[in-house]
Amino acid sequence: MPLGRKGTRQAVAAYFGSGSVAGLNTVYTGEPRVVPEKGYLVGTSAGTKSGAQGWPWIEAQRDKRIAFTGGPSPSGLQAKLVLYEVSFSIRFWSLQAKGETALDDHDAILDAFVTRLRADRTLGGTMWQAGEGDTNEAEDIHVVSGYPKERKATGPIVIWSMIRFLAIEAI
Repeated sequence: MPLGRKGTRQAVAAYFGSGSVAGLNTVYTGEPRVVPEKGYLVGTSAGTKSGAQGWPWIEAQRDKRIAFTGGPSPSGLQAKLVLYEVSFSIRFWSLQAKGETALDDHDAILDAFVTRLRADRTLGGTMWQAGEGDTNEAEDIHVVSGYPKERKATGPIVIWSMIRFLAIEAI
């Protein structure tokens, strides 16, 4: 049974959830109506000043048929590939005294996310391929971050980032 859009979001959320990315403390299967402030630091030790919450969503989807010249495939020597353009939204929040320190914490979370994505192109066996692009020299992973915003002089620094990649399902 194909995963489909919902199943793909769930697989992506599961792969990056449960503490698998340091600092990404809460992972949802889609954008919550309200992003609770407590979710940024949930499960962290006392004194932790930075954390993030995130969720995947699918920007676009397309199908491709391919023929294999050898090796296994779901339906003999050919397969339909469903390419999901996944955007993983990461909302970062920090009470660090210095903006530079907050930015260091933010970058560490993004680096840990990308490292996890690169570690297993099947996302734990749920996808045919993820984070690899779909053609020779195609873009594999694209990270975009907004400008850091400080809510008040003593309030949190907030940064919204997006990590985009293809998640491909063979059906």
